[in-house]
Amino acid sequence: MPGDSGRKSTFSIGIVTSIHPDFDSRIWKHAKCVAAEGHTVHIVCPWDVKLNETRDGVIFHPFRRVQHRWQRPFLIPLRLLTVLRKLYSDLDIVHFHDIDLLPWMVVTARKMKVIYDVHENYPDEMLIRHWIPKFLRRPLYFAVRSTQRWLSNRIKNLVFVVPSQNDDFDLRRCRRIFIYNYASRELMSAAADDYLRRQPVILFPGAQNQLTGTWPLLLAAKEVCAQHPDVEFRLSDRFTSRQFRDKVVCQIREWRLEDRIKLLPTIPSYRMPEMLNAATIGVVPDERLPQQTKAIPRKLFEYMAAGLPIVVSDLPFLESVVNEHHCGLTARPEEPATFAEAILKLLRDPQLAADMGRAGQRAFESHFSWESQIPRLMEFYEDIITDVAHEPVVTV
Repeated sequence: MPGDSGRKSTFSIGIVTSIHPDFDSRIWKHAKCVAAEGHTVHIVCPWDVKLNETRDGVIFHPFRRVQHRWQRPFLIPLRLLTVLRKLYSDLDIVHFHDIDLLPWMVVTARKMKVIYDVHENYPDEMLIRHWIPKFLRRPLYFAVRSTQRWLSNRIKNLVFVVPSQNDDFDLRRCRRIFIYNYASRELMSAAADDYLRRQPVILFPGAQNQLTGTWPLLLAAKEVCAQHPDVEFRLSDRFTSRQFRDKVVCQIREWRLEDRIKLLPTIPSYRMPEMLNAATIGVVPDERLPQQTKAIPRKLFEYMAAGLPIVVSDLPFLESVVNEHHCGLTARPEEPATFAEAILKLLRDPQLAADMGRAGQRAFESHFSWESQIPRLMEFYEDIITDVAHEPVVTV
């Protein structure tokens, strides 16, 4: 900062991911915003980019993606660290995003400043992963929680995404900050001004599994399609298991709704405006589970940025945002009919839906944009470089 000789006016950061998909929303907007502040940003990633390719001021250092889960513990460290080590002398900070890298980054932290971005509730994820046998899920929950806590004490610098993560770490030993997974203002800038002329489309681009709302949403979609002749549901084709996807596809065929309930392929984050601008209602159907109750889903803010009215589960955080800012309706995930009722209310009153969408945009601009957090993140980086103590801001 100007006038402070202990501060660096610019610095070089290495952002590291081992498994995130190409141009993952959180990582890519993180990298672009830091680069836009005038700092040098390198991304070490398994993305389909060229070595030293530069986009939006961000320099890429790719390594070959590991396809099979069982190979990841062996091949990812070898491939990733081979690339990262070449950058050590050019970096002031390494900011990494995946728990599988934690043991290796403890070693890196002996040489340089390292930040662990804990943007998933990893212990809770052990309880719902379909590929983990049920008898192992609870033991793995405790194993991941204790190992993550112990290793993070050696990293010392943490980025959290939800307040509940405070309970999983030894805060006496760590410097931490909350950077919520809000959407970028780019989505609001790209929002189309044609809402009342669009065909009715209900959108859910989130991951699909048996615990996070897919089935209640399908049942609601069946009811809405029966009562509204023109509506179309667009759901992501991101399933946690092939078996569950087959079950969903089979059910849609049995209902003869293939033309009304469509599965969309995953798209890179920079194409998200296309999907949002073709929709009229966004849905967050999270079920009433500990993992979902703790979460702050990015989809909510993407809908708000795009000016879409929202139908959400009546979980505490979702309900508080929607009710306080008058940007949507709530429903009970245990009762799919309440989702259908809320969606139909918005479909039958397009002006109400448009007004709620505009209210959501105003709230997004004033409270929930990713860019609003960047000054605090920059200060956090500077504090780490200069070893200044930091107290987190926990307000959402």
